[in-house]
Amino acid sequence: TEHVVAVEFTDAAMVVLTGLGRVYTCGLSRNGECGHGDTSSCPEVRVVKALAHHHIEQVATGHSHVLARTSQGLVFAWGKGTSGQLGFDGATVSSSTPRVVPALLGKHVVSVAATSVGSAALTRDGEVYTWGVSFAVNASAHGKVTVLSSTGLRGSAGASAADRSARALK
Repeated sequence: TEHVVAVEFTDAAMVVLTGLGRVYTCGLSRNGECGHGDTSSCPEVRVVKALAHHHIEQVATGHSHVLARTSQGLVFAWGKGTSGQLGFDGATVSSSTPRVVPALLGKHVVSVAATSVGSAALTRDGEVYTWGVSFAVNASAHGKVTVLSSTGLRGSAGASAADRSARALK
């Protein structure tokens, strides 16, 4: 058995992340949020085969979509995308198979987040990228990945507050 490190839920599916970087899902998958290439119900937990060659470090879920971040900083998205929450170059399409968010290629993402119909990513360079309805900065940004802020701050993923405090005291 694998050690579970995170569990997330969409409205109709469960997403499980293991310490070995594997993603497992089960549920109704009405919008493809199980990531198995179809919208069939998946009553038993199954590995998401499309991610098998990637080490996933983080998952985040919205109402009907899922994000997965790899150890190399790639972001995959799948599920319902009718509000642009998958980040596929402004397309408002759904996907039952995980696909890379193209606008984030080469950005080395250190954290992802999702709301009901929105998504966000933080890069190691401190840039915050957003897409989907709830994060649209303006109406023309609907479904497109845009930079919300570019502060020049360094991401601190993996460093706890205690680690940062200890470094500050030295």
